[in-house]
Amino acid sequence: MLERLNFTADGHFTHQQNREKAALFLQYVVTGKQSTTNSELALNKIICGLSPEAILSENIEITTEDTAFSDQVLNALISNWRALGSTSIGGLKGNFLIREGLLSESPEHWKLNIERKAFDVLLNQCPFSFSLIKYPWMEKPLVVEWGS
Repeated sequence: MLERLNFTADGHFTHQQNREKAALFLQYVVTGKQSTTNSELALNKIICGLSPEAILSENIEITTEDTAFSDQVLNALISNWRALGSTSIGGLKGNFLIREGLLSESPEHWKLNIERKAFDVLLNQCPFSFSLIKYPWMEKPLVVEWGS
């Protein structure tokens, strides 16, 4: 996804500003909001290989092309996750992406414990895995535990 937006190439961010923009873009994918505070971006920063305490530049903007691509990605996820049926993008976000959780760090990895919700039974039917996130630009993997 980040490579399609030219944020990354060959497993690396092409520029520091693209790393920061990717963190903000991921927030848009999840919430649909183009502006947010640095404190709300800790998870996104980790996924993008930044320190959770990093302060992002204030002049980063999400373009209309970025937002359109976000909708394409989310619609593709819904289409490929057949158990979701005719779920809307808002339904996907509300039931699976916007969740309370606890983020912690160990010497080996980051860990994200996500609150349990009724729709979690559909996670077993998802064609994608969300239990381990590791990209070449991440210092440590992110272990995700649903329903803890």
